[in-house]
Amino acid sequence: MCCRPWTGRCAPPRWRMPGIPWSGQELEAGIVILHLGHVDMPSPTPLFRQLHAKGEQGRGDLESAVTEQLALRAVSQRRHLDAALFGLERLEREAERRGLWLAVENPGQLHEIPDRAEMAFILQEFKGARIGYWHDVGHAAVQANLGLAGGNALLKDFGDRLLGLDIHDAQGLEDHLAPGQGAIDFLALKGVAPTAVRVVEVAGEVQRDDLRRGIATLRALWEA
Repeated sequence: MCCRPWTGRCAPPRWRMPGIPWSGQELEAGIVILHLGHVDMPSPTPLFRQLHAKGEQGRGDLESAVTEQLALRAVSQRRHLDAALFGLERLEREAERRGLWLAVENPGQLHEIPDRAEMAFILQEFKGARIGYWHDVGHAAVQANLGLAGGNALLKDFGDRLLGLDIHDAQGLEDHLAPGQGAIDFLALKGVAPTAVRVVEVAGEVQRDDLRRGIATLRALWEA
């Protein structure tokens, strides 16, 4: 079983601890999935979606916007990464005491932490600790569609620390769709998914029948 405390939408000067004592032990979870928040900047996602919706006509503007937002992110990135590392150090000690694993999830938005390089740094800093990687399939697809490091490249980089996967489909910059509603090649995950904890995570708007069909599709692909 896994559970997901939110560790703070924006890394503050003093780390806000999530509810590990109740979320980990009282729910009898073995893995606590962590979102590490975001740098102190407005979310560029609405702009990206607006430009992406224009198709080829907006491609150049979208690429320019991504470049500009990456530069803005870099201004305060280090401060927020340091705060995340400080918080993880405290959480890891508690996880060790309680026999829990902490899984750092790859985010789906540019302003969130950690990106690919930051994830590599975090996992190296906590090598040998009870901290691993949680791969969100839809988030990775969205990042790849923005021209950022995503897709299965993240699995290749961090597969040796993989604890589990969030599974949902994505189309363009929209994610949390039922499997089969988007463009993700789930067959490419066949060699990975059966060896890890798997969580199907779709938006509340997804119809139950679509979710059932999606799960059936996954089983047909991965159990064949």
